[in-house]
Amino acid sequence: LLTLLRSRYTTQASQFVVTNAGLPREWVVDGARRLPGVLASTSPQVVLLLEGANDLQAIGVAGIEPALLALRSMVRAARARGAAVFVASLPPPRAGGANTLSGPQVQTLNALISSGAVAEGATFVDLYAALAPNVPLYIGIDGLHPTEAGYQRMAETFFAAIRNAFEGR
Repeated sequence: LLTLLRSRYTTQASQFVVTNAGLPREWVVDGARRLPGVLASTSPQVVLLLEGANDLQAIGVAGIEPALLALRSMVRAARARGAAVFVASLPPPRAGGANTLSGPQVQTLNALISSGAVAEGATFVDLYAALAPNVPLYIGIDGLHPTEAGYQRMAETFFAAIRNAFEGR
C-alpha cells in the first residue's frame, strides 16, 4: 500500500507512513482496548481496519455481535481523533484449510460490517468481493491467510478506496 500511495502522490511521497498495528490471534475487543494507545502514539490521518476473523474462528457465530460492537468502538475512537476510517470486510475463506472459516458466518459478519461502517461514517472496503473471483490464488492453503498475491490485491483494493474517498471530494 505504501508503494502505491507514494507512486500516486509523488509530491507527498515522503510524508506517507504506514504502520501495521495488528496483532496475531487478537480478538476485536482486545484490539479496541489497544487502539486508543496506538492512535495516541501514531496520530494517524487515516485508519484501516480489518477485524473479526479470530473471533469467528474461536467461537463462531457467537463472535459476531461482540466483534461488531468492538469494531464500532474502534471506528468511533479513530474518528474522534480526526482520522478518516476505512473498514474492510473479511476475505473469502478457502475451503479445506486448517483455519478455514464458515463461509455463511463470514458473509453474515461482512454484511453487518458494511452497514455498520456506513452508519458510523466510515468507508467500507469490500475485500471479500475483491478476492472472491480467485480464492485459490489469493488465499493460502490454510484457508484463512492471504498469499502474497492476496496481500497485493488487498493493498490495491484499499488504495482504490482511498483514492475514491480523497480524490472524489
